[in-house]
Amino acid sequence: GEGGVIVNVASIAGIVGAGSSIPYCASKAALIGFTKSVAKELAKNGGKPSPDPASSNVRRAVSAAMDRAQGRAVATLRP
Repeated sequence: GEGGVIVNVASIAGIVGAGSSIPYCASKAALIGFTKSVAKELAKNGGKPSPDPASSNVRRAVSAAMDRAQGRAVATLRP
């Protein structure tokens, strides 16, 4: 074909980690690293990788949403 798009879906856990699910975080970190490496390699050959969402407003928005959700979860567990 003429081209295509690859979409990898990872998690903020691959960036910030979470002690409760080490294998999950490790696999997401690996996917993030793999995606960045492929993007750099494609760029050498004229490919156009999309911006890294981990360094954009997406990361801040997801992190804020996770913080809010975690705060609500902790509040519901308190007596």
